[in-house]
Amino acid sequence: MNRIKDFIDIGVPDGMTPEEAKYIQMSNLGTLFMIAVNVPYMMLCIANRWTFIFIELCALNVLLSLTPLLNRFKHHTLALFYFGGLLNWHLAFATVAMGKESMLYLLIFFTAGGAITLFRRHETKLMLIALAGIVATYHLALVLGNHFGPLYRISGPDATMLRIFVEYSVFFLVIINSLIGRYGAIAAEDRLRQEQKRSERLLFRVQEQDQQKTQFFQNISHELRTPLTLILGPLETSLSGADGPLDDALRNKMEMMANNARRLLRLINQLLDLSKIDVDKLRLNAKREDFSKFVEYLANSFAPYAERNGITLKTRIDRDDLHLSFDQEITEKIISNLLSNACKFTPEGGEVLLSLSESEDRRWAIVSVKDT
Repeated sequence: MNRIKDFIDIGVPDGMTPEEAKYIQMSNLGTLFMIAVNVPYMMLCIANRWTFIFIELCALNVLLSLTPLLNRFKHHTLALFYFGGLLNWHLAFATVAMGKESMLYLLIFFTAGGAITLFRRHETKLMLIALAGIVATYHLALVLGNHFGPLYRISGPDATMLRIFVEYSVFFLVIINSLIGRYGAIAAEDRLRQEQKRSERLLFRVQEQDQQKTQFFQNISHELRTPLTLILGPLETSLSGADGPLDDALRNKMEMMANNARRLLRLINQLLDLSKIDVDKLRLNAKREDFSKFVEYLANSFAPYAERNGITLKTRIDRDDLHLSFDQEITEKIISNLLSNACKFTPEGGEVLLSLSESEDRRWAIVSVKDT
């Protein structure tokens, strides 16, 4: 079975969609079936000493076996025409050799079913050309049979036997056409199933890598947060005056160190929050508070940073005492990121405006950060 499957898959490129691959596979399968159909005729030829037609059938089988070779070299459409042309040529020749009474010319019409099945979508023009060729071959077989045939003078019993074989062939060709169509559907289903499994494997690997990345961020963030906390502790203790009075120059330096350490700690906490988002563990902790005062507090905390960079930071709050339900920690990160980016990319002498307003339906608070 594996060898048959390998034969059927000849010429199917890697990565080809199941819908496209099935047409190549069906032409290879059709070749296999037609060679099998010819075997009983060859036995009948041997029994009746029809040497000429026997040799022609041997040549036909050899030529049919070249169809997968055309597919292998990616001449897929040519392979279809070659396959159909060989069958029709053989049937026309057999009609001349055995005579019209053999009814062999009727088999030409059953190649039409195979032609319809084997052509891809959007190849209607080629399919119509193939069907026109089949009809032309049918009439050519009749004309040649009248003028040159039959080559063999067959007796009544032999003619009856031959007609039985033709009837058997009609039945078998109907089955072949059905099997080719069914095989195409099964092949498409199998390849789609393989693609689905491949996609599932890739998705699992991506999810696994994502979990490893999240775990890495969590681990490294925890490792960085511990020494930062230990640095901030003594700094804040000294700044509070517990270790004695500090002169202004030293205090300014220590405050700058503490501010940068807190900023770095905030960034590390943000990394942890991103990790929590990835594993769906970040939860809102919303409380009803004065949002106006909260926005004003954030603006004031950024004022020294803006001043050092030569930037004017303005605040416009349209309504005081605006009580809302919000998560202070998460909202602070959002607004702080907006202000930080605005100050970072605003040139010296520029202006940053933080405004707070209310929507017309009074359902929303609108925070806006504009810069020059």
